[in-house]
Amino acid sequence: MFKKAFLLLGAMTFATSAMAVESTNPFFVPAENSWASTTSYSYSTVTVKDATSRTKGYGHTAMQTLEYGLSDAWSLGATVSNDWTKVTGTSLDQTEESDKSIDFEITSKYNILAKDALKVQSLLAYGQEEGYYGPLGDGAYKYAKVGAKVGYKMGYWTPYLAGTVEVPVFQSKRDDNELKYEGTAGLYTYCPKMKVSVDHQLKVNYDEYDESRIYSYGIEAAYHFTKSVALSAYGQYIIDGEEHKTDIHGNTIGLRLRIGF
Repeated sequence: MFKKAFLLLGAMTFATSAMAVESTNPFFVPAENSWASTTSYSYSTVTVKDATSRTKGYGHTAMQTLEYGLSDAWSLGATVSNDWTKVTGTSLDQTEESDKSIDFEITSKYNILAKDALKVQSLLAYGQEEGYYGPLGDGAYKYAKVGAKVGYKMGYWTPYLAGTVEVPVFQSKRDDNELKYEGTAGLYTYCPKMKVSVDHQLKVNYDEYDESRIYSYGIEAAYHFTKSVALSAYGQYIIDGEEHKTDIHGNTIGLRLRIGF
């Protein structure tokens, strides 16, 4: 549960140099034959409690993404991340710590519509999470993901909706084989004169495996030093979360550097 909650709080984005839109735009992909680098660091806390116990997790996450523009509308990206987590609580005999949880994800994004006000983007991904603890013990959790995003640009503002479905693959029949869903309603704003962008997101995540529901709000504010360099601060807060009769709460703060070349 802590692993999933930390990953939900640590969202990923990309950057580039030769770009049709700013690198923080939800529909951004690198221009053809250009690269984008995004380096992120975040700190998260997640609290899980029920009538008899309370457990709290602390997580530091470092993440690096490289994305390449196969065309002006199609990109291929790779992300590697590592978590350093600490878990304490009334149900534990002692503090549990872990620093060996390297994950990776390969992502393909394609802008079906992008030149006009209406924006449509598709997403395909494959990923693997190390240090997975399932019914059969330690191992790796592997998944495929499909998603879509629709938005409409109105001057400085772009409201958008997005959704993904995650499908576990190559898992044991007794392990996690249930679908996971994420829905997002966002509002992105970019002011070129001030070189500032702000992205608001309301998210809901549902996991069929443990029947958990997590509702969260996130915000990212960025300053664009040049067309190829942007630095942002972001935060995410779990408004409400539950798994059966267990409550889930948490928050994240972090920094993100985008560089294009």
